Amino acid sequence: YEELDRALARWKGRAKGVVVDAPSASDATPLPIPAEELGSIPSAVSPIPGERIVGVRDAEGHVEVHAIDCANLGDDEQSSWIDLKWREKREGALAYAHVTLTVKNEIGVLSEAAGVIARYGVSIANIRLENRPPDFVDLFIDVNVKDIRQLEQMLAGLRASAHVIQAERNERKGA
Repeated sequence: YEELDRALARWKGRAKGVVVDAPSASDATPLPIPAEELGSIPSAVSPIPGERIVGVRDAEGHVEVHAIDCANLGDDEQSSWIDLKWREKREGALAYAHVTLTVKNEIGVLSEAAGVIARYGVSIANIRLENRPPDFVDLFIDVNVKDIRQLEQMLAGLRASAHVIQAERNERKGA
């Protein structure tokens, strides 16, 4: 823990967005990971503020950020995980999420789905449709959200629609 304590002391005050939990129970102050050591967030993962996240240090010493339920995290690596937290104040920051809807193939359904998404203050970044014979369509929608709560509320609103058969976030299927 001494080496980790020294590294954490160097990082204090330099990160943007993610902070690491202090390693000892006596010091509960979260300490930041600097942007230059943060490394990457794998594109298949897309953790969203509010989700529990962990970091895994790569061979170059960079910390790769994963949501705790990410399929890319191996159970055998648990001892090398670094518990991370989202920074409390993230004014104006948006996270990217992939959502899949299965809807009835009827007039006005796409408009209704887009309206539900807009009612929750969520922005659609991209949309792709795939027909599923005979009566259904899959909508693959990329959205920008503030946090996991906003995403979950939007998904619940979509699921309440009579035209939506299924609505889910589709990051966790492995990549």
